[in-house]
Amino acid sequence: MAIGRSGLIIPCQDGSMAPLPPALRLHPLLAIALALGTLATGSVRAEHNLKGCLLWRGSSGTEHTLVANRIGATNLLTKSVKLDPGSDDGSRPIYRDSDIQRLCRSY
Repeated sequence: MAIGRSGLIIPCQDGSMAPLPPALRLHPLLAIALALGTLATGSVRAEHNLKGCLLWRGSSGTEHTLVANRIGATNLLTKSVKLDPGSDDGSRPIYRDSDIQRLCRSY
């Protein structure tokens, strides 16, 4: 997407550029509100991840697995086994430890 003389333009499949249809144009204030909402959601998730990662690092055993499963589900990580519902008590890991480590490395 780019800004042209006639407003926002989008690339077409054949390589040409076309104006953005009016139905897809956002009022500038609505665009700002959406951007701020996205930023706020990101900061809430970062705070939640920080707490979860600190808890995960300091835990062991079943608690370690439960926290890792919660972190994996919250961040939509890839499951070790596709469509794995996990155990009823949550004591079996669903997500790879390396994925949790990679996520928590920045916190």
